[in-house]
Amino acid sequence: MYFLARTEMKRGRFDEASGLLVRIYGLDQSFYDVWNCDFLLGECRKATGKD
Repeated sequence: MYFLARTEMKRGRFDEASGLLVRIYGLDQSFYDVWNCDFLLGECRKATGKD
């Protein structure tokens, strides 16, 4: 799911990537923290103007 989120970001599909990153948080918060998903979610929000 993490790599799918990264792929969606590379494709410019930031809303989809955001949803996946939030889902990762719900499933495994420690993974979310270790893999720096918070930073990625912030990048998605910046890209969509939802800062």
